[in-house]
Amino acid sequence: MHMSKIIGVVALAVITTVLGYMTYGNEITRALTGTFSGAVGNQFEDDKEACLNGTLYSPTYGEGVPTEDIDHETMITVCQRALSAKDAQYLDIKFGLARALIQAEKYASAFEILEELAKADHPFGTALYAQQFYFGRGTDISLLNFCEFSKKALELGAFNAASSLSYC
Repeated sequence: MHMSKIIGVVALAVITTVLGYMTYGNEITRALTGTFSGAVGNQFEDDKEACLNGTLYSPTYGEGVPTEDIDHETMITVCQRALSAKDAQYLDIKFGLARALIQAEKYASAFEILEELAKADHPFGTALYAQQFYFGRGTDISLLNFCEFSKKALELGAFNAASSLSYC
């Protein structure tokens, strides 16, 4: 083959890949990395993605799932399976599980997870942990702890904790 034909073939392949990715982005990424739904041995990836998407938190209520809309019956099981292996989003999966447990009114179980998140300096986990002290969910009411952990959450970057501090 002549060099010009090789360059033409490579250019066509690149253009096709870019256009395909623009149209089917996540599906192509999953296919290339072997994380598409149904891939053998990738149940963890599917569960992780389902947990993170099904419990997505947004302090501004823009992109996330409101707590009352979490399908807790499904998400508790999915998030627990996703926690079988640690990865970079491990704390976010735990946060999602805690939110699902709160929706299921399993406050003691949620409180244990939120306590772990507060110790690990997870900003929104710490903010939600503080709220448990305010409402007495899974623990006794303690305005002192509520204020302490709301302040910590704000310092960690959970800007929505600022409104909680108005009660302190």
